[in-house]
Amino acid sequence: MATKKLTKRLIDGTAPSECDCFVWDSELAGFGLRVRPGGAKTFVAQYRAGGGRTGQSRRYTVGRYGVMTVDEARLDARAILLAAAQGQDPAGKRRSKRGEMTVAELAGAFAKNGTDHLKDRNRRYMLARINHHIVRLIGRKKISEVRLGDVEQMMRDVKAGKTAKDEKIGTRARVVVTGGQGAATRAVRDLSSLSDINTCETKLAA
Repeated sequence: MATKKLTKRLIDGTAPSECDCFVWDSELAGFGLRVRPGGAKTFVAQYRAGGGRTGQSRRYTVGRYGVMTVDEARLDARAILLAAAQGQDPAGKRRSKRGEMTVAELAGAFAKNGTDHLKDRNRRYMLARINHHIVRLIGRKKISEVRLGDVEQMMRDVKAGKTAKDEKIGTRARVVVTGGQGAATRAVRDLSSLSDINTCETKLAA
């Protein structure tokens, strides 16, 4: 497990790999950087809920690098880790709150706060796919209610073309949404990004 003092220079020089990778700060135990295969870099705070070695490991996403500096993230992480040391569970509290949201509400929050790392064209395409496929098919479900079977059914529906459309808007523009295996695969990938669970160690709820 890599442990170094997190600095802007170190973060800028950390390249992505095929799987999520982590660099942990040597100055603040539990504070680290997560680098995703696509290149997105986020600050995290990791602790054990309840304290001690028997506590359940929790990981709290502090914020995205570029939106916040490493010094700002370290301060926020220190507060989170202090709360955990005092018996609180910041990640569990956040997860509970998110579980009350619908997929559509989460998509709206993601559009505002989760796409800063994307180029404008990629951002527009990704949000369009989320709205036309994911929100249309499972948008009314609560996050806590989404199961693997729902994701598999969504994938089958997208593959079958149930969300496809070719619609004219105005005099020149058109909205074209395709189905097929490729569209279905991208929809599941987008759902993973939307739910912030696209890691090599976390799976969708069974």
